[in-house]
Amino acid sequence: RRYIDEVPNDFIVSFTIEGGESVEVLSSSEAEGIVYFNAKANAAGYSKVLITITTELGRVLPRNVSFDVANL
Repeated sequence: RRYIDEVPNDFIVSFTIEGGESVEVLSSSEAEGIVYFNAKANAAGYSKVLITITTELGRVLPRNVSFDVANL
């Protein structure tokens, strides 16, 4: 529940994750307010993964995780 500690007694009830142009989300889960995900790079470049959390109090919290994928 750490992710939303700024509002007491508000908990994650659902979340969605959308991969970016060069990043594919393979799996995701939530435990005790922390959203976890595994991602795979499909191409080099800058990309964002969008996580949208909905809480018990009805708040919708979009968050971006940025990736800069390099060629190896």
